Amino acid sequence: MYQGQYETARELNGRALALYRELGDRQGVARALVHLGVVASGLKDHAAARQHYEEALALFRALSDRRGIATTLNNLGVIARHQDDYAGALRLYQEALELGRAAEDQDQLTLVLVNLGLVATRLQQLAQARLWLAEGLDVILAMGAKRVGASALEVCAEAATSLGELDRAAALFGAAMALRTALSIPADEWWRRTQEPARARVELTLGIERAETMRRRGAARAFPDVVTETSRWLREDATQDRDESGVLSS
Repeated sequence: MYQGQYETARELNGRALALYRELGDRQGVARALVHLGVVASGLKDHAAARQHYEEALALFRALSDRRGIATTLNNLGVIARHQDDYAGALRLYQEALELGRAAEDQDQLTLVLVNLGLVATRLQQLAQARLWLAEGLDVILAMGAKRVGASALEVCAEAATSLGELDRAAALFGAAMALRTALSIPADEWWRRTQEPARARVELTLGIERAETMRRRGAARAFPDVVTETSRWLREDATQDRDESGVLSS
């Protein structure tokens, strides 16, 4: 969304918010506040986004709207991680996960599980990150959710990098990039910037030629095959010795 589109969205949702307040429609007010939070986040006004989300969250709690609560907690988690508060994001996502499970909301569940995997990886809680990511991949595979699947594979690549499995990490980055290209869903600036250390470590350690070979190998794999194999790997004991020669081989 371009700057002008954000400004238009903010104006329209501001009008909707005023109307819902006038009508006493708390559900409408909460939804409009979430939309305004998304717009503020897109404009990098994180303080305003947090304020909108927190007001919406209070309303959703009062209405016992579990889906609304989970969505808003997930959005607050995004704000927290953008401010490098990964521990705070973890707490928010964990509550959202409980609600997503209770509501059996598969769309929400995939997002929250991938976000939990991300923050746990960056907090170096790798054993727990692996479990959340494996569960998330299973749901993604069942739904055929390739858009969130691209992000999930990139988080798995980060986890693989932290675990020293750099061939696997390069292949997963390649698989994710192929998905992003096919679906025309480039990563946003924050996502690219915060993943750069893992990408750089892979290339520096493997060397440019080897890293590119593994990226191409990953990109050539079918989405279901990559997801299935990665889910299986994530559930393995992190300390188990593995034969790297077969990692995502073509």
